[in-house]
Amino acid sequence: MLSFEFNDEVPAPWAEPDHKNAELIAQAPGIWKIPDFLINTEVVLLKNNLDADEERFETCAGYSHEHLDCKFCFRLTFDNCRDEECALLSKMFERIRAIWPTKAPQRDYLYVQRYEPGCSETFVHRDMIEDLTSTATSTQVLYLSSGGGKVYFPNALPEETAIEPVEGALLTWLNVHPDGTDNEAAHHGIKANPADAGIRYSLTYRVHFDDHQGVVQRKLVCDL
Repeated sequence: MLSFEFNDEVPAPWAEPDHKNAELIAQAPGIWKIPDFLINTEVVLLKNNLDADEERFETCAGYSHEHLDCKFCFRLTFDNCRDEECALLSKMFERIRAIWPTKAPQRDYLYVQRYEPGCSETFVHRDMIEDLTSTATSTQVLYLSSGGGKVYFPNALPEETAIEPVEGALLTWLNVHPDGTDNEAAHHGIKANPADAGIRYSLTYRVHFDDHQGVVQRKLVCDL
């Protein structure tokens, strides 16, 4: 397990990702970065397919970004993946699901988001499960490009945190407290994509546990 030095005035994360290269960025809600989660050839394959297949994208739905006409989304699944992309998708699911291991049912898609240069910011929001009845336990975001609009957490502790996308990196954070209730420190937005930046691609995956006490029993709690 990873070990950290914590400020006594800031709560330590109640769980941690199961990945040897996870770097803690913010103690609350618990935000980690995993560099080089995707290798260059994987990034290139995905990015080239997305650039060449724009018809898969559509206007994003959701209260946090439906106001944007410069952001486009779609669900990447085994039903709409392309050739080598499908084989890679299978490997990605296996690696992503291992970060927060659980026996609970897991989603079978990645939510792909495309920000055009000059796109304005996405409102601060919380990540919900599909039926919008509760907050997702954890979020994973994979980046296919470097630079562009940063994801920011205005309520993070010990201070507001903004993370710039890095190609191939994965960002993950906890959205809830140990009892499953919403953690405001995880509320986040995406800053405007500069006009001189390239297209910003990200792929999002969310994990949800109905029984959060079961999370502790699954040994996701920090060993401090």
